[in-house]
Amino acid sequence: MADRMNYSYYTDGSAARRIEERPERYTEEASGYSKKYSAIRRRRLNAISVLFTAAAIVASMYLCISYIMSYSNITAMTKEIASLESQISEIRADNEEAYKEIDTSVDLETVYNKATKEFGMVPADKNHVYKYKNKKSDRVIQYSDIPE
Repeated sequence: MADRMNYSYYTDGSAARRIEERPERYTEEASGYSKKYSAIRRRRLNAISVLFTAAAIVASMYLCISYIMSYSNITAMTKEIASLESQISEIRADNEEAYKEIDTSVDLETVYNKATKEFGMVPADKNHVYKYKNKKSDRVIQYSDIPE
């Protein structure tokens, strides 16, 4: 089998095959490398490839773990948001119920009777309403009585 590796087949002309030795590119003496240096070089390459593979595995494990942690944080936040939204809807329902209860408890006719009969208030006529246009602000502050 070693003899076959040193030979190659090719066709010379149109007739027959002829086996010739393939020239060696370099020999051990010509290259200057010894078998010992070659073995050391292969071990270095093996060590480098093992270290590179280990570093790639560690990096991929770190990325996987950080992805899983981020995903679990997102899931926890989603659950917390859902619980807070349910609390908000419960509080809104309670507020609407309390507002309706307050609204139904106040009788406007009773308030009107109490204001007019007990406190002597009278409804405002057109003469009692003063219109004032304020260009600076939406509100008016009264510092003294308005003359009659």
